[in-house]
Amino acid sequence: MISDSGRRKLIGNSGQTSLLLIILLSVCVVAIVVFFFFALRQRVPNVILTEPIRPNPPEVRPEPLEPAEIFNNFETIPLTEKYNWIRTSTADDTLDYYISYDDRYKKYVETERVEVRNLDFNGSLYKTLLTGLDEVSLEEAYNVFTESYLNGLLSLGWKYSLNYKDYYIAGLSADGVTGKLRGVVKKEGDEISTVIVVADYKGLVSELPEGVSVKCPCEVTLKVFVGDPVNIELITAAGFAE
Repeated sequence: MISDSGRRKLIGNSGQTSLLLIILLSVCVVAIVVFFFFALRQRVPNVILTEPIRPNPPEVRPEPLEPAEIFNNFETIPLTEKYNWIRTSTADDTLDYYISYDDRYKKYVETERVEVRNLDFNGSLYKTLLTGLDEVSLEEAYNVFTESYLNGLLSLGWKYSLNYKDYYIAGLSADGVTGKLRGVVKKEGDEISTVIVVADYKGLVSELPEGVSVKCPCEVTLKVFVGDPVNIELITAAGFAE
């Protein structure tokens, strides 16, 4: 029989043997990994992966945005009853009533290089003459009326400018020392029209470095032209230089 001291000696020898086997296996695994690492490194060249160069996208000309149309039979807002309006003929007037247009989207060029054309309109002209105005009533007629009337037209779908196919279309716009005019345009289906508001005044006008000074009594002439709708293809039929 094996004594207790002998049994403890055998167990101790077995534990040492197992530890040596574990260490030996670990060394073998590490050696194999290192061997394959260096072997593969010598066979495979160094490769630097980079993101492929993407070519610039082709230049695309901007397409004109087609605004949403409001169909209301070219409705306008009523003229204020505060002033005495009369309907008169455009033949007796000193102004021409038209819209301007060009083919900038067809050529994709800067606005300075486009050829501008005009499309004349027939229509109804309403006019009033206000006399004996002071500075307050002058401001009300010359600025407040014109701006409020134009804002009312904008709410009904009229616009200062619009795009149609390759064409840019705009209402008249001009300013002077004692006068101004503003035009809006509107497209409904295959028709287009314009409304033009004109205001000019007379008084004792002085041009100063800080602006224009006006002394009243003054008078103001207001005009509102409502164009008869015409076929919008009259614009595309114009012969622009290629």
